Amino acid sequence: MKLIPTFLAVLFAVILSAHAEHRKTENVFLIISDGLRWQEVFTGAEENLLNKTNGVANVEATRRQFWRDTPQERREALMPFFWNEIAKHGQLFGNT
Repeated sequence: MKLIPTFLAVLFAVILSAHAEHRKTENVFLIISDGLRWQEVFTGAEENLLNKTNGVANVEATRRQFWRDTPQERREALMPFFWNEIAKHGQLFGNT
């Protein structure tokens, strides 16, 4: 069942590309990721998960590396390429 949305997205892209001779778009990248928590993608590290109970070996070092005052700063610290390249130079659809 998990493959149905992926299959439909790829099918939709193929159909669109077949009728896109007159369009300017040359490349479309569809990035699908499994295992990411959308909360962390859009708001960064979650404070109540930054503890040894949740598997963080060195809590202080992890907080220094990923914790920031605002959700925007936290998400950029956690996923710098995503927010500094993809989001700024491409199109991002989601909880922005």
